[in-house]
Amino acid sequence: MNTNQNDHNDLKIKSQTLSEMVYDKILDMIMSNVLKADDKVNADELAKTFGVSKTPLREALKSLEKTSLVDFTPYAGYSVKRITAEDIKGLYEIRILLEAFAVDRIIKCVTDKHVERLSRIQEYIEANLSVPKIDLFKMNRQFHDYFYSISGFSKLCEMIGLLWDNLSFFRMLLIQEQDYIENMKREHWDYIKALEKGDGEYLKQLIISNLRKHANRVPDLVREHYK
Repeated sequence: MNTNQNDHNDLKIKSQTLSEMVYDKILDMIMSNVLKADDKVNADELAKTFGVSKTPLREALKSLEKTSLVDFTPYAGYSVKRITAEDIKGLYEIRILLEAFAVDRIIKCVTDKHVERLSRIQEYIEANLSVPKIDLFKMNRQFHDYFYSISGFSKLCEMIGLLWDNLSFFRMLLIQEQDYIENMKREHWDYIKALEKGDGEYLKQLIISNLRKHANRVPDLVREHYK
Protein backbone atom coordinates (compact mmCIF):
# COMPACT_ATOMS: atom_id res chain seq x y z
CA MET A 1 0.00 0.00 0.00
CA ASN A 2 1.47 3.34 -1.02
CA THR A 3 1.15 6.27 1.36
CA ASN A 4 2.52 9.78 1.24
CA GLN A 5 4.01 11.98 3.94
CA ASN A 6 0.67 13.63 4.70
CA ASP A 7 -0.85 10.21 5.40
CA HIS A 8 1.83 9.64 8.02
CA ASN A 9 1.64 13.00 9.76
CA ASP A 10 -1.03 11.83 12.19
CA LEU A 11 0.88 8.64 12.98
CA LYS A 12 3.90 10.35 14.49
CA ILE A 13 4.57 10.25 18.22
CA LYS A 14 3.16 13.49 19.63
CA SER A 15 5.46 16.08 21.18
CA GLN A 16 6.18 15.21 24.78
CA THR A 17 5.31 17.24 27.84
CA LEU A 18 8.13 17.93 30.29
CA SER A 19 6.83 15.29 32.70
CA GLU A 20 6.74 12.72 29.88
CA MET A 21 10.34 13.51 29.00
CA VAL A 22 11.33 13.05 32.65
CA TYR A 23 9.34 9.80 32.73
CA ASP A 24 11.34 8.48 29.76
CA LYS A 25 14.64 9.52 31.34
CA ILE A 26 13.85 7.72 34.61
CA LEU A 27 12.57 4.68 32.70
CA ASP A 28 15.83 4.59 30.77
CA MET A 29 17.77 4.74 34.05
CA ILE A 30 15.77 1.77 35.36
CA MET A 31 16.21 -0.12 32.09
CA SER A 32 19.98 0.41 32.11
CA ASN A 33 20.28 -0.49 35.82
CA VAL A 34 21.51 2.98 36.77
CA LEU A 35 18.53 2.81 39.12
CA LYS A 36 18.33 -0.77 40.42
CA ALA A 37 15.51 -2.67 42.11
CA ASP A 38 14.94 -1.46 45.69
CA ASP A 39 17.03 1.71 45.12
CA LYS A 40 15.61 4.84 46.70
CA VAL A 41 14.75 7.52 44.13
CA ASN A 42 16.26 10.81 45.20
CA ALA A 43 13.79 13.31 43.73
CA ASP A 44 15.88 16.40 44.57
CA GLU A 45 18.97 14.93 42.95
CA LEU A 46 17.06 13.85 39.82
CA ALA A 47 15.47 17.29 39.47
CA LYS A 48 18.94 18.85 39.46
CA THR A 49 20.30 16.21 37.06
CA PHE A 50 17.48 16.79 34.56
CA GLY A 51 17.38 20.55 35.10
CA VAL A 52 13.66 20.56 35.92
CA SER A 53 11.49 21.69 38.81
CA LYS A 54 9.95 19.21 41.23
CA THR A 55 6.50 19.45 39.62
CA PRO A 56 7.21 17.52 36.37
CA LEU A 57 9.40 15.12 38.37
CA ARG A 58 6.55 14.35 40.78
CA GLU A 59 4.17 13.87 37.83
CA ALA A 60 6.63 11.47 36.20
CA LEU A 61 7.07 9.48 39.42
CA LYS A 62 3.30 9.22 39.88
CA SER A 63 3.02 7.85 36.33
CA LEU A 64 5.81 5.35 37.03
CA GLU A 65 3.98 4.29 40.19
CA LYS A 66 0.84 3.56 38.14
CA THR A 67 2.88 1.30 35.87
CA SER A 68 4.28 -0.55 38.92
CA LEU A 69 7.85 0.55 38.20
CA VAL A 70 8.26 2.48 41.44
CA ASP A 71 6.68 2.29 44.89
CA PHE A 72 5.78 5.19 47.16
CA THR A 73 6.09 4.89 50.93
CA PRO A 74 4.85 7.77 53.13
CA TYR A 75 7.73 9.64 54.80
CA ALA A 76 10.25 7.53 52.85
CA GLY A 77 9.47 8.55 49.28
CA TYR A 78 9.86 6.58 46.06
CA SER A 79 11.93 3.48 45.39
CA VAL A 80 12.39 1.24 42.36
CA LYS A 81 10.05 -1.74 42.58
CA ARG A 82 11.34 -5.29 42.31
CA ILE A 83 8.98 -7.19 39.98
CA THR A 84 8.84 -10.98 40.06
CA ALA A 85 8.44 -13.37 37.14
CA GLU A 86 5.21 -14.59 38.76
CA ASP A 87 3.80 -11.03 38.77
CA ILE A 88 4.52 -10.59 35.08
CA LYS A 89 3.25 -14.00 33.99
CA GLY A 90 0.04 -13.33 35.92
CA LEU A 91 -0.45 -10.04 34.06
CA TYR A 92 0.04 -11.82 30.74
CA GLU A 93 -2.61 -14.38 31.69
CA ILE A 94 -5.07 -11.54 32.33
CA ARG A 95 -4.11 -9.97 28.99
CA ILE A 96 -4.85 -13.25 27.23
CA LEU A 97 -8.37 -13.35 28.69
CA LEU A 98 -9.17 -9.71 27.91
CA GLU A 99 -7.60 -9.58 24.45
CA ALA A 100 -9.18 -12.84 23.34
CA PHE A 101 -12.54 -11.39 24.41
CA ALA A 102 -11.76 -8.16 22.55
CA VAL A 103 -11.24 -10.05 19.29
CA ASP A 104 -14.92 -11.05 19.18
CA ARG A 105 -15.89 -7.38 19.29
CA ILE A 106 -13.17 -6.32 16.84
CA ILE A 107 -14.24 -8.83 14.18
CA LYS A 108 -17.83 -7.55 14.38
CA CYS A 109 -16.79 -3.90 14.08
CA VAL A 110 -13.80 -3.93 11.70
CA THR A 111 -14.07 -2.12 8.35
CA ASP A 112 -11.76 -1.67 5.37
CA LYS A 113 -10.85 1.77 6.74
CA HIS A 114 -9.71 0.22 10.02
CA VAL A 115 -7.49 -2.25 8.17
CA GLU A 116 -6.06 0.52 5.99
CA ARG A 117 -5.33 2.71 9.03
CA LEU A 118 -3.65 -0.19 10.87
CA SER A 119 -1.53 -0.93 7.79
CA ARG A 120 -0.42 2.72 7.64
CA ILE A 121 0.61 2.62 11.29
CA GLN A 122 2.66 -0.51 10.64
CA GLU A 123 4.28 0.99 7.56
CA TYR A 124 5.22 4.07 9.58
CA ILE A 125 6.79 1.86 12.28
CA GLU A 126 8.85 -0.01 9.70
CA ALA A 127 10.01 3.24 8.12
CA ASN A 128 11.30 4.43 11.50
CA LEU A 129 12.97 1.37 13.01
CA SER A 130 16.15 3.34 13.79
CA VAL A 131 14.42 5.35 16.53
CA PRO A 132 15.43 4.89 20.20
CA LYS A 133 13.93 1.88 21.97
CA ILE A 134 11.53 4.04 23.99
CA ASP A 135 10.06 5.51 20.77
CA LEU A 136 9.81 2.05 19.22
CA PHE A 137 7.93 0.90 22.31
CA LYS A 138 5.53 3.84 21.92
CA MET A 139 4.96 3.17 18.21
CA ASN A 140 4.28 -0.49 18.94
CA ARG A 141 1.86 0.60 21.66
CA GLN A 142 0.15 2.94 19.16
CA PHE A 143 -0.43 -0.03 16.83
CA HIS A 144 -2.02 -2.11 19.57
CA ASP A 145 -4.04 0.77 21.03
CA TYR A 146 -5.61 1.38 17.62
CA PHE A 147 -6.10 -2.36 17.05
CA TYR A 148 -8.15 -2.71 20.26
CA SER A 149 -9.97 0.58 19.73
CA ILE A 150 -11.67 -1.08 16.73
CA SER A 151 -13.79 -2.95 19.29
CA GLY A 152 -15.54 0.32 20.18
CA PHE A 153 -15.40 -0.80 23.82
CA SER A 154 -13.57 2.05 25.57
CA LYS A 155 -13.58 0.49 29.06
CA LEU A 156 -12.06 -2.71 27.71
CA CYS A 157 -9.37 -0.69 25.91
CA GLU A 158 -8.64 1.17 29.13
CA MET A 159 -8.18 -2.12 31.03
CA ILE A 160 -5.88 -3.55 28.34
CA GLY A 161 -3.94 -0.28 28.31
CA LEU A 162 -3.40 -0.49 32.07
CA LEU A 163 -1.98 -3.99 31.68
CA TRP A 164 0.33 -2.69 28.95
CA ASP A 165 1.49 0.02 31.35
CA ASN A 166 2.18 -2.54 34.07
CA LEU A 167 4.17 -4.66 31.61
CA SER A 168 6.03 -1.76 30.01
CA PHE A 169 9.31 -2.49 31.79
CA PHE A 170 9.56 -6.06 30.52
CA ARG A 171 8.28 -5.18 27.07
CA MET A 172 11.13 -2.68 26.94
CA LEU A 173 13.51 -5.51 27.82
CA LEU A 174 12.04 -7.59 24.98
CA ILE A 175 12.80 -4.76 22.54
CA GLN A 176 16.50 -5.28 23.21
CA GLU A 177 16.40 -8.87 21.96
CA GLN A 178 18.02 -9.50 18.59
CA ASP A 179 14.95 -10.98 16.89
CA TYR A 180 12.41 -8.57 18.40
CA ILE A 181 11.90 -6.35 15.36
CA GLU A 182 11.39 -9.19 12.89
CA ASN A 183 9.00 -10.93 15.29
CA MET A 184 7.05 -7.70 15.81
CA LYS A 185 6.72 -7.11 12.06
CA ARG A 186 5.51 -10.65 11.48
CA GLU A 187 3.01 -10.50 14.36
CA HIS A 188 1.54 -7.18 13.23
CA TRP A 189 1.10 -8.21 9.59
CA ASP A 190 -0.42 -11.52 10.70
CA TYR A 191 -3.00 -9.58 12.71
CA ILE A 192 -3.75 -7.30 9.77
CA LYS A 193 -4.18 -10.23 7.35
CA ALA A 194 -6.50 -12.02 9.80
CA LEU A 195 -8.58 -8.83 10.05
CA GLU A 196 -8.75 -8.54 6.26
CA LYS A 197 -10.13 -12.08 6.09
CA GLY A 198 -12.47 -11.54 9.03
CA ASP A 199 -11.04 -14.67 10.62
CA GLY A 200 -11.68 -14.15 14.32
CA GLU A 201 -10.70 -17.61 15.49
CA TYR A 202 -7.33 -17.47 13.74
CA LEU A 203 -6.73 -13.94 15.06
CA LYS A 204 -7.53 -15.12 18.58
CA GLN A 205 -5.10 -18.04 18.23
CA LEU A 206 -2.36 -15.68 17.02
CA ILE A 207 -2.81 -13.30 19.94
CA ILE A 208 -2.89 -16.07 22.57
CA SER A 209 0.15 -17.77 21.06
CA ASN A 210 2.17 -14.54 20.91
CA LEU A 211 1.27 -13.50 24.45
CA ARG A 212 2.18 -16.93 25.84
CA LYS A 213 5.48 -16.78 23.97
CA HIS A 214 6.29 -13.41 25.55
CA ALA A 215 5.20 -14.63 28.99
CA ASN A 216 7.50 -17.65 28.70
CA ARG A 217 10.46 -15.32 28.13
CA VAL A 218 9.84 -13.53 31.43
CA PRO A 219 11.81 -15.77 33.83
CA ASP A 220 14.97 -15.43 31.74
CA LEU A 221 14.48 -11.68 31.34
CA VAL A 222 14.01 -11.26 35.08
CA ARG A 223 17.10 -13.32 35.84
CA GLU A 224 19.21 -11.46 33.28
CA HIS A 225 18.12 -8.02 34.43
CA TYR A 226 18.42 -8.58 38.18
CA LYS A 227 21.66 -10.60 38.16
